[in-house]
Amino acid sequence: MKTITANEAKQSFGRLLDDAKREPIMIEKHKRPAAVMISSDEYDRLRGLNVAQFSAFCDQIGQRAEASGLTEAKLSKLLD
Repeated sequence: MKTITANEAKQSFGRLLDDAKREPIMIEKHKRPAAVMISSDEYDRLRGLNVAQFSAFCDQIGQRAEASGLTEAKLSKLLD
């Protein structure tokens, strides 16, 4: 991953945008990581992974609840 300073990012933002289309760019401020710039396609891909992982987690929990005998009626009664 390419690393640049916040000052470099500010001075050459157009180039930074172009570079981020090809690979993530680490932006450092005071020699510490401050941000990572990624392409919008990569952002969408990562966001999709999070949604997929959350959905899989919910499915697993639902299966466990069903296996232990929890039904919609029992859940409704518990929540009332």
